[in-house]
Amino acid sequence: MCNLIFSIIKKHDFSIDYKSLYDLYTPIIGSDATNLYINLSNEYDKLLQIGIKFTDANSFLTSLNINDERFLEIRNMLEAIGLIKTYVDQNEPDNYYFELISPLSFEKFIDNQKYRHLLLNKIDQAGYEKLEYLYSNNVIPENLVNISASFEQVFNNQNQLKEIYQFNFERLYSALIADSHQTIILSTKVKQIIESFFSSYNLSTNDIQYCVHQSIVKNDNNEFTVDENLLQLNLKKFVNFSKNVNVFEQAKVNRNSQMFLEQIKEEEIEDVFNSYRNFNSEQYYSIIKKTPLTPEEIEIIQTLRTTYKIDDSLINLMIDYSLLKTRGILNKKYITKMAQTANNLNLLTLVNMYRYLITKHPAPKIKKVEKKPAEFSVGETKVIDFSDVKDSDMPKLPDWFFEK
Repeated sequence: MCNLIFSIIKKHDFSIDYKSLYDLYTPIIGSDATNLYINLSNEYDKLLQIGIKFTDANSFLTSLNINDERFLEIRNMLEAIGLIKTYVDQNEPDNYYFELISPLSFEKFIDNQKYRHLLLNKIDQAGYEKLEYLYSNNVIPENLVNISASFEQVFNNQNQLKEIYQFNFERLYSALIADSHQTIILSTKVKQIIESFFSSYNLSTNDIQYCVHQSIVKNDNNEFTVDENLLQLNLKKFVNFSKNVNVFEQAKVNRNSQMFLEQIKEEEIEDVFNSYRNFNSEQYYSIIKKTPLTPEEIEIIQTLRTTYKIDDSLINLMIDYSLLKTRGILNKKYITKMAQTANNLNLLTLVNMYRYLITKHPAPKIKKVEKKPAEFSVGETKVIDFSDVKDSDMPKLPDWFFEK
């Protein structure tokens, strides 16, 4: 890198979470890349303090005992994992700029399926479960009551915000009456379905009005009402065949891996179930991956749907659970066995399958991991084994769980 100079860019909100850097990134990129990243940050602070914009590349690398070839290799690592961006001045080709990017939090890091897969390959399942435990939120004692002010309580007078984030049922009522010249009854369940699709997709009021209008029926009392099942079907059809690509670009799913590991609130489970119901399985998995499905993945889903006659909502549940069990990869053999079990035991609803999974097949237990003494400076690390935990020690399931 003779005659090259470089400058370092840090945005105003830049910060290094060293815990995340060492726990999440170092197993993938190696300690040399991590040290280079930290030294670039320190170099920025030095340049800022003495008022110099550029530093000599050769002097910098010599101080780190890194040659040009090794520098290029580990710089590529940092770029690929999203910790730095490299720019070159078109007018001055020997002038480089390195922009430092803050490490992701644990939640955002594992949301990236590629990063999560790489991490699992480096630290194995037991190591990954230790990280999940370390980064999990502290459990709130049962005797504590949440008295925090809600967003609506504080900003209730911000009518413009309410229109943006909440579905406007008054506008829908007015449009339906103007269109049909009849009073249309919307049940609580119908409103929940509408709100669920509204929050999951980038649908306009006109889009939802169209689907609602197609779902109006006359009941035994000669009243015009919206059929729940028909509405859900029409909304799914509209989304599936919509030509508006932005619908899927802005689609959101509610996921919560903790529902397979510990007791969570009923409303949180229902939010996840609504996402399972709102998307077909190709959409659901591609939104999770944030990339198009491979032909093999599409074939797995089609096999579950056509050969095993599994509903898409149930397939989505199986996808979430199998990804947790098989290191973030859609394993055909594993998920096919789940489908066979679902049919053999008649577990063909979300609630029944979920009950079965968390009672008969809890998430993998943490196993003991042998570590070489040379890897630790002091003592020996031991991993807790939960194999002796009794059923009586497990958290109590809510009453709704046992309802038929």
